[in-house]
Amino acid sequence: MSLFRFIASDNVLPEIDLSGFQKLKVRDIKKITPLPRGPVPWEELDDDVEVLYAADESELGGLHISVCNNPPDRLDDYITRKNVYWLERNIDERWKNQIKEYLFNNIQKGNRIELWSIWFGSGFVLEDKIRKRINFSQINSFDYELLNKPFCCIFIE
Repeated sequence: MSLFRFIASDNVLPEIDLSGFQKLKVRDIKKITPLPRGPVPWEELDDDVEVLYAADESELGGLHISVCNNPPDRLDDYITRKNVYWLERNIDERWKNQIKEYLFNNIQKGNRIELWSIWFGSGFVLEDKIRKRINFSQINSFDYELLNKPFCCIFIE
Protein backbone atom coordinates (compact mmCIF):
# COMPACT_ATOMS: atom_id res chain seq x y z
CA MET A 1 0.00 0.00 0.00
CA SER A 2 1.26 3.45 -0.86
CA LEU A 3 0.23 7.06 -0.58
CA PHE A 4 0.36 8.92 -3.88
CA ARG A 5 -0.14 12.62 -4.51
CA PHE A 6 -1.44 14.23 -7.68
CA ILE A 7 -2.25 17.60 -9.16
CA ALA A 8 -5.09 17.67 -11.68
CA SER A 9 -6.48 20.28 -14.04
CA ASP A 10 -8.51 20.55 -17.21
CA ASN A 11 -5.67 22.69 -18.60
CA VAL A 12 -2.15 21.50 -19.37
CA LEU A 13 0.31 22.39 -16.62
CA PRO A 14 4.08 22.69 -16.92
CA GLU A 15 6.25 19.98 -15.45
CA ILE A 16 8.86 21.01 -12.92
CA ASP A 17 11.76 19.25 -11.24
CA LEU A 18 13.23 20.90 -8.18
CA SER A 19 14.20 17.54 -6.68
CA GLY A 20 17.90 18.42 -6.65
CA PHE A 21 18.78 15.52 -8.93
CA GLN A 22 20.11 15.66 -12.45
CA LYS A 23 20.61 12.84 -14.93
CA LEU A 24 24.23 12.43 -15.94
CA LYS A 25 26.09 9.78 -17.87
CA VAL A 26 28.80 7.92 -15.98
CA ARG A 27 31.39 9.41 -18.37
CA ASP A 28 30.37 12.91 -17.20
CA ILE A 29 30.51 11.95 -13.53
CA LYS A 30 34.05 10.65 -14.00
CA LYS A 31 35.07 14.20 -15.03
CA ILE A 32 33.86 15.78 -11.76
CA THR A 33 36.61 16.84 -9.36
CA PRO A 34 36.70 15.60 -6.71
CA LEU A 35 35.15 12.39 -8.01
CA PRO A 36 31.92 11.73 -6.09
CA ARG A 37 31.38 8.38 -4.40
CA GLY A 38 28.81 6.17 -6.04
CA PRO A 39 26.91 3.07 -4.93
CA VAL A 40 29.46 1.04 -6.90
CA PRO A 41 32.87 2.03 -8.30
CA TRP A 42 32.32 4.14 -11.45
CA GLU A 43 34.82 1.96 -13.37
CA GLU A 44 32.39 -0.97 -13.07
CA LEU A 45 29.68 0.90 -15.00
CA ASP A 46 29.42 1.51 -18.72
CA ASP A 47 30.19 5.14 -19.62
CA ASP A 48 26.78 5.53 -21.32
CA VAL A 49 24.73 4.52 -18.26
CA GLU A 50 22.60 7.38 -16.93
CA VAL A 51 22.50 7.90 -13.18
CA LEU A 52 20.84 10.42 -10.90
CA TYR A 53 23.40 12.78 -9.42
CA ALA A 54 23.01 15.39 -6.70
CA ALA A 55 25.80 17.90 -6.26
CA ASP A 56 24.45 19.22 -2.97
CA GLU A 57 22.47 17.11 -0.52
CA SER A 58 20.89 20.20 1.02
CA GLU A 59 19.10 20.83 -2.29
CA LEU A 60 17.40 17.40 -2.33
CA GLY A 61 13.69 16.90 -1.78
CA GLY A 62 12.16 19.80 -3.67
CA LEU A 63 8.91 19.84 -5.59
CA HIS A 64 8.64 17.50 -8.58
CA ILE A 65 5.61 17.59 -10.89
CA SER A 66 5.51 15.23 -13.88
CA VAL A 67 2.84 13.87 -16.22
CA CYS A 68 1.13 10.81 -14.78
CA ASN A 69 1.63 8.46 -17.74
CA ASN A 70 1.42 5.28 -15.68
CA PRO A 71 -1.28 5.89 -13.04
CA PRO A 72 -2.28 3.44 -10.32
CA ASP A 73 -5.24 1.22 -11.17
CA ARG A 74 -8.62 2.89 -10.69
CA LEU A 75 -7.20 6.42 -10.36
CA ASP A 76 -9.99 7.59 -12.65
CA ASP A 77 -12.47 6.49 -9.95
CA TYR A 78 -11.29 9.57 -8.04
CA ILE A 79 -9.80 12.08 -10.48
CA THR A 80 -11.85 13.11 -13.50
CA ARG A 81 -9.85 16.12 -14.73
CA LYS A 82 -8.22 15.78 -18.18
CA ASN A 83 -4.63 16.36 -17.07
CA VAL A 84 -3.17 14.47 -14.13
CA TYR A 85 0.37 14.88 -12.81
CA TRP A 86 2.42 13.20 -10.11
CA LEU A 87 2.99 15.56 -7.19
CA GLU A 88 6.14 14.27 -5.54
CA ARG A 89 8.44 14.75 -2.59
CA ASN A 90 7.96 15.18 1.13
CA ILE A 91 5.80 18.01 2.33
CA ASP A 92 8.06 20.35 4.27
CA GLU A 93 8.28 24.16 4.44
CA ARG A 94 10.43 24.41 1.32
CA TRP A 95 8.00 22.20 -0.63
CA LYS A 96 5.04 24.28 0.57
CA ASN A 97 6.74 27.46 -0.64
CA GLN A 98 7.58 25.83 -3.98
CA ILE A 99 4.03 24.57 -4.62
CA LYS A 100 2.58 27.96 -3.67
CA GLU A 101 4.94 29.72 -6.10
CA TYR A 102 4.24 27.09 -8.79
CA LEU A 103 0.49 27.57 -8.48
CA PHE A 104 0.81 31.36 -8.41
CA ASN A 105 2.95 31.37 -11.59
CA ASN A 106 1.09 28.71 -13.56
CA ILE A 107 -2.60 28.82 -12.76
CA GLN A 108 -4.70 31.13 -14.88
CA LYS A 109 -7.70 32.89 -13.41
CA GLY A 110 -10.77 30.66 -13.62
CA ASN A 111 -8.72 27.45 -13.86
CA ARG A 112 -9.69 24.96 -11.17
CA ILE A 113 -6.94 22.80 -9.73
CA GLU A 114 -7.22 19.72 -7.57
CA LEU A 115 -4.49 18.52 -5.20
CA TRP A 116 -4.99 14.87 -4.25
CA SER A 117 -3.53 12.34 -1.85
CA ILE A 118 -4.83 8.81 -2.31
CA TRP A 119 -3.82 5.62 -0.54
CA PHE A 120 -3.73 2.68 -2.95
CA GLY A 121 -3.37 -0.93 -1.93
CA SER A 122 -5.19 -4.21 -1.58
CA GLY A 123 -7.92 -4.35 0.99
CA PHE A 124 -7.60 -0.73 2.07
CA VAL A 125 -10.95 0.93 2.70
CA LEU A 126 -11.12 4.70 2.69
CA GLU A 127 -13.21 5.78 5.64
CA ASP A 128 -12.17 9.35 6.36
CA LYS A 129 -12.34 11.39 3.19
CA ILE A 130 -11.22 14.99 3.37
CA ARG A 131 -12.52 17.35 0.74
CA LYS A 132 -11.73 21.03 1.01
CA ARG A 133 -12.76 23.78 -1.39
CA ILE A 134 -10.66 26.94 -1.14
CA ASN A 135 -9.86 30.10 -3.01
CA PHE A 136 -6.21 30.26 -4.06
CA SER A 137 -5.70 33.54 -2.21
CA GLN A 138 -6.79 31.86 1.04
CA ILE A 139 -4.71 28.68 0.92
CA ASN A 140 -2.21 28.35 3.74
CA SER A 141 0.52 26.05 4.95
CA PHE A 142 -1.89 23.94 7.02
CA ASP A 143 -3.94 23.14 3.90
CA TYR A 144 -0.96 21.47 2.24
CA GLU A 145 -0.47 19.32 5.36
CA LEU A 146 -3.82 17.68 4.55
CA LEU A 147 -2.03 15.97 1.64
CA ASN A 148 -0.36 13.70 4.21
CA LYS A 149 -3.75 12.11 4.94
CA PRO A 150 -4.78 8.84 3.21
CA PHE A 151 -7.57 10.41 1.18
CA CYS A 152 -7.72 14.11 0.56
CA CYS A 153 -8.70 16.47 -2.21
CA ILE A 154 -8.12 20.20 -2.06
CA PHE A 155 -10.18 21.99 -4.72
CA ILE A 156 -8.48 25.28 -5.54
CA GLU A 157 -10.50 27.93 -7.34
